[in-house]
Amino acid sequence: MRISDLMDVLQDDTVPIRERAIPAPERIKEVTMAKIHANSTGNARTPRPRRRLATGLIAAAIMLALVGTAVAAGQYWHSVDWNGREVESTLEAPMVTLPPDAQVVEADDNAMAEELGAALEAAEHRELVIVRKADGTCESGARKESVSSVKAVRELLARESSGIAFPFSIPEEYVFRDGYVCYELAEGFDYTLVSAEERDGYTLERYTAPAEGDIISGYTLTFADADGTELLVFADLREEDVDTSFGHKDGAQVEAFTVDGMENALRIEDEEHASVFLRQTLEQTIFYKSIFEIMTGRTGYPNRYGEVVYELYLTEPDAEALAAMIAP
Repeated sequence: MRISDLMDVLQDDTVPIRERAIPAPERIKEVTMAKIHANSTGNARTPRPRRRLATGLIAAAIMLALVGTAVAAGQYWHSVDWNGREVESTLEAPMVTLPPDAQVVEADDNAMAEELGAALEAAEHRELVIVRKADGTCESGARKESVSSVKAVRELLARESSGIAFPFSIPEEYVFRDGYVCYELAEGFDYTLVSAEERDGYTLERYTAPAEGDIISGYTLTFADADGTELLVFADLREEDVDTSFGHKDGAQVEAFTVDGMENALRIEDEEHASVFLRQTLEQTIFYKSIFEIMTGRTGYPNRYGEVVYELYLTEPDAEALAAMIAP
């Protein structure tokens, strides 16, 4: 499994663009989680996109990656808040799944999606790529930079000073495989359109951004041990006071706990996987340039970060081991 295909999109009900409800690192996160589960089961599905201004952000990677299999098996889903209290039933009853030969998406649409995904993934170093389709929808990939090690991530974080840290101590048995750092552009700086290439059914726009305005908005790192157990480490900046909920299956163990320097800490474990989530308030609010303004030509989109959310995800049911990886 490799991190790739940053095609996952955003949804907005008021303008003809396709957007995701959550920051760029979450796009990588959802696709990464889905790929891990697809490798082990061959039956993963990606969830529907969510609106940026939805009342709750589903942050649990377990839910994002496993919902298709759980529905097919007739399992039930629940959501909890940072305190581990249930806030809603995500899935009230098993849904009828379609037969394998059912045609939901036309082949041409699949081909287009693959083409657009490849175009977005091919973005150069910290480049912003926007795709404007003939039907009026608009898609964007994450601005990213590959990293080669945890040390490289720490060095970037220290240099950029965006408020994100690396509050983990990864055991030696987990070997670094690959990863990305994602960027937003600070308020007061602007993207520059450098090319607009007309293709069959869409226009591919490429933008550059001044390096001095770049803010690290998150990272996604993948590790694996000798037995093939995978460990993923996520971080991303979030807006302040956004209701966040975490999905889990029936029978999962959910526990809120305390970590010095963090406002909240939560661990979720089921029979196959485990996650630990941390929330930290930034010392200073970070204002950034919303790419939705470029995509829509409108203003008024959220443009400030007030906290950072971290997650450790393990393809084994061992939340205790994850909690032990949190650096003191």
